[in-house]
Amino acid sequence: MHIIKTFAKFFISLIVLVMCVLAAAHYTGHDKRTYIALQPTDTIHIASRSFTAEKLAHQYKPEMYLRPNTSTPPLKWVWYEATPNDSTIDLTYHFAWEDEINPNKTLHIFYSMFRAAYYGYPLYDIEYFQVNVNKKNGLVQSLRFETGPDDNYFPTVVKHIKVNVDRSDDGNYYCGNTLSAPIFDSMHVKAGVQTWNHLSRLLDKNVAAEYSLLQNAPLKFLTDEDFSKYKFVRKSQGDHFTSEDKTKFYLYTIVLILGALATLWHILDFKTNFDILNNWFRKGK
Repeated sequence: MHIIKTFAKFFISLIVLVMCVLAAAHYTGHDKRTYIALQPTDTIHIASRSFTAEKLAHQYKPEMYLRPNTSTPPLKWVWYEATPNDSTIDLTYHFAWEDEINPNKTLHIFYSMFRAAYYGYPLYDIEYFQVNVNKKNGLVQSLRFETGPDDNYFPTVVKHIKVNVDRSDDGNYYCGNTLSAPIFDSMHVKAGVQTWNHLSRLLDKNVAAEYSLLQNAPLKFLTDEDFSKYKFVRKSQGDHFTSEDKTKFYLYTIVLILGALATLWHILDFKTNFDILNNWFRKGK
């Protein structure tokens, strides 16, 4: 009976230590954006024409489609950023879904707890889709997003694969050395929700008919305040990114764990329990 109580105490201690790490994650990750994001009213010159950043973001906003036989929490809105580059204006769209639902209900519960601590609450699922616009001709020069290994919408665990699609001098688009044939509605590239956690895929003529439900949501500028509030440093990012300074996270973790250990040492009488475990192992030998 003593040995069972001892193991139970150590198990409780392990849970407490995990909670300390999650608490440290909850209170950190609010780093500020370190790259340039043009304000909505800033002027951008594309192909001898002038646009505000907001108008340009509307003009190139991707169209995101869902398959009728796949369900998802609703798309709430789409944030955008406009970042100037040497030969392009890079428009990064962040699709904000109300939540993501893992098909494994048990995993969904534990993963939601982790997401609430690490990524923040509410449990928005935010995925990026980057559209780089050529300054000289206004054409889409490249696309950046994350996809999965295949079109299976319901895998329990999904591998995130970064995709780079670039326009060549011959006018075609290539993903590495593979020819890609994205579909555009004017300048709006058509994309599909590939998995339950909202990874994307480009639509081509072979699969476009399967993805028939257009997901509409308002477009709004990603402010510095929202970037920090929603912990964008911990989310998937495109060519322009901010790396998290983990100093606070490590400091908070150490302080909370040391405090928890000091408290547990007295409450659970660890010295006595260590002696019980030591005697138990000796008898086992």
